[in-house]
Amino acid sequence: MSMGVLARAAGGAGKTEIGWNDTPSTVRWSLYAAGLVLLAALYYLSVRVGLGFRFQHSQIGVIWPANAVLLAALLLVPPRRWWGVLLAIAIAHAAVMAPSLPSWRILWQILGNTAFTVTAASVLRRVTDFPLRFETYRQVVAYTGISLSVSALYAPTTPAFVRSLFHLEPNAPFPALVRTTLSNGTALMLIVPVVLLGAHHGSRPLRSASRRRFVEAAIMTLALCGVDQLAFFTGPKIASFPWLLLWIIPPLMWTAVRF
Repeated sequence: MSMGVLARAAGGAGKTEIGWNDTPSTVRWSLYAAGLVLLAALYYLSVRVGLGFRFQHSQIGVIWPANAVLLAALLLVPPRRWWGVLLAIAIAHAAVMAPSLPSWRILWQILGNTAFTVTAASVLRRVTDFPLRFETYRQVVAYTGISLSVSALYAPTTPAFVRSLFHLEPNAPFPALVRTTLSNGTALMLIVPVVLLGAHHGSRPLRSASRRRFVEAAIMTLALCGVDQLAFFTGPKIASFPWLLLWIIPPLMWTAVRF
């Protein structure tokens, strides 16, 4: 919802709603400001999730959703409005990191994340048939390639990798490089498409779906939850039966084919 408000108020999302041009500028700016506040709150929560889901004895998150949230916002908002998004994100990042990190490292992270996401957004706008709707193979392949390649180029500039070079982190440099790349790349591929499609299509797909479709989605979700319970709550005993984790594949294949 916050992304949709932000995109419409800033004139993004690749379309203009009926009557939106007639809305007074003060109202548009008020909605834009409200969208920025909601975006900052969402980014704050995303950072908390990333910090709570890290590799053991490491500062690297298994997945870092915060950069995906920022990239989605930049893709929905016109470049002339990026300054507001980046300012809101910088404030949110400083707020969540201030209790645990020195100021120089927080600034390093903000500048690095800004360069990473602005580069990715700029390349995506130039290379893909913008706006991104993932309706063609060209858009899907281009988005996947750019997400992984920009994440790989960004990884050597991160504090986790640089500090590992000087043995200030418990990870060796190469594992830190790979983990940072996958942490950002995975988040970009999992989160950004969902946000963009939600902003473009809204709730129309849900309103037009049949009852049978909802039942199928519910069964699929229960199957995924069952496998999640098996993977995350079995404890160390699952190490004796690693093949059980392969049960994640059938519901994912079901989702890919049917949805």
